[in-house]
Amino acid sequence: MEGSSVAIATRAQEFAGVVAAIAAGDMAALAELYDSTVAKVHALVKAIVRNPADAEEVTCDVYTQAWQTAAHFDPARGAVMAWLMSIARSRAFDWLRRQRGRARVFAEDPPQEDIADGAEYGSPEKMLNLFQCRSVVRKALEQRRRRFSFGGVRIHLSTRPESRRCATRCLARA
Repeated sequence: MEGSSVAIATRAQEFAGVVAAIAAGDMAALAELYDSTVAKVHALVKAIVRNPADAEEVTCDVYTQAWQTAAHFDPARGAVMAWLMSIARSRAFDWLRRQRGRARVFAEDPPQEDIADGAEYGSPEKMLNLFQCRSVVRKALEQRRRRFSFGGVRIHLSTRPESRRCATRCLARA
């Protein structure tokens, strides 16, 4: 039993040295850390995210963050594996929050209001105007779904001034 605890302590010291090398910019050290720990990190991420493709993406994010923040790692505060698992857990939950937010904002089936009769709109013209405005807003939201990424910067198509002006004019008329 004592031999296994010595091996674990030795491995933890080796990992701390690897993280110090990563902080110095050693890509080979990052590859070594990745090869030694990816199975456990990916298993945790996959258990949280529950989608293999998304888990791979999040796992890549974990090692990217490890590369970027290795200089801040302090072996006195904890083991390298605990540090990596903490990063993995955080990235996985961040991913889930983003997914939930997207699902909530861009629901596939927008809620439909019950329309008993046209009396609440006053006239058929007002009713038509209101339906047209809702259509413009719905189209603007659908355009917002389409995103382009250039060098990690996401650009939303719905930020075009003409779509905002059109939606503003329609809502002002309603």
